[in-house]
Amino acid sequence: MPISVTAAVIRRDGKILIGKRKPGGSCGGLWEFPGGKTEPGETPEECLVRECREELGVLLKVEEFWTEITHAYPDREVCLRFYFASIPEGEPSPLVHEELCWALPGELEKYSFCPADAPLIRALAEA
Repeated sequence: MPISVTAAVIRRDGKILIGKRKPGGSCGGLWEFPGGKTEPGETPEECLVRECREELGVLLKVEEFWTEITHAYPDREVCLRFYFASIPEGEPSPLVHEELCWALPGELEKYSFCPADAPLIRALAEA
């Protein structure tokens, strides 16, 4: 059974917020969209609000569902639900990431993303 994960495509001033995972562990040193595993009894939207409070120290406004993909890693399968979102309150801080970056959609291909996120980079650049 796939692990349920949500991710936020946070947009501001035409840019998208991405975070670089700390070295070691799963996808260490690669870039990702903020988010995380859905807890039991939690909706995907609630998960995103909680995860962004924990990871970035901000209040997140989930705007709309974008897409869903399933990706098989060697040790697990994840079902990722991506939502467009914004930050109405707070300035993102790298509380769990090595660093954060606001990037233009066309610049995202310059970053090395986690394999599950990679297919969406071109779609964002073309959106």
